[in-house]
Amino acid sequence: GNISAIIYPSWNKTVLKEDVIANFTKWFSKEIKLRHPQIVVSIDVFGDVLLKDWDAGLGQRLKKLAPHVDVLAPMVYPSHYAPMSFGFKNPAEHPYEIIYQSLIRGRALLVDSPNTIMRPGLQDFNLGATYTPAMIRAQMTATTDAGFNGGWMLWNAKNIYTNGALKAK
Repeated sequence: GNISAIIYPSWNKTVLKEDVIANFTKWFSKEIKLRHPQIVVSIDVFGDVLLKDWDAGLGQRLKKLAPHVDVLAPMVYPSHYAPMSFGFKNPAEHPYEIIYQSLIRGRALLVDSPNTIMRPGLQDFNLGATYTPAMIRAQMTATTDAGFNGGWMLWNAKNIYTNGALKAK
């Protein structure tokens, strides 16, 4: 829809969206840990936030969110990248390269939050390409190759996951 037509009744439009979301994340994390210190606070963010140090109007800026959470879960689904991202006409067909390059760029934005774990959400659905077990495993390998050992999560809106991707090679 037309984003400019959205009405946010509690937002005064003078505070940057990235500050509103960062302030809420900071408040929420502090409050939950006061009551339950053992809870790990994790947030999902769009994969795009790994590629630039600004919020693109989304309100998600990695540098401002990372200090307030234990885990960042960027949704780095290759099908969601624009054509020609990292030089690929169809990024969905290049899951290893898209995940690897995204995580490497994202790491550069996390230098001030070395204790924040990055646990990416990976694509296990057909969009832009038919996702085979090998393509899903390629994303897992890219995560490890990029130096992120905090694991990964698979996403499929239908909750139908590819068994072959989870079996030993």
